[in-house]
Amino acid sequence: MNIYYWLRYLILALFKALLRLLRAVKTKFGDFWLFCRCLTWSTLKEVCMKAGEQRLPGLSAEMAYNSMLALFPGLLAILSAIFTKFCSIAVGLFWSNERGDGRPRSNSSNPGYSNSIFC
Repeated sequence: MNIYYWLRYLILALFKALLRLLRAVKTKFGDFWLFCRCLTWSTLKEVCMKAGEQRLPGLSAEMAYNSMLALFPGLLAILSAIFTKFCSIAVGLFWSNERGDGRPRSNSSNPGYSNSIFC
């Protein structure tokens, strides 16, 4: 076995893979290509005229503007809800009367006042 055999084998394998890829592209985009061949200038002109009559550009601009206006307050509400939940959990753990391992804290110096906040 020499290098030319392996090189020939590699080229044939790559060529087969390329043919498979081209067949897949042809089947996926074949109908789209047929659609594009049927378009004429009169069809494109009619589509543009109908879009203008139905105020399509203005309505799409309104949708984009309103969605951008609603994005930041919605994101703020979601983040505040998440942080409120996590902060309540953290505060509850911080002021709890137990250590991390489940044992109660020792209050030997003053039973009514916890002098050790951190475990």
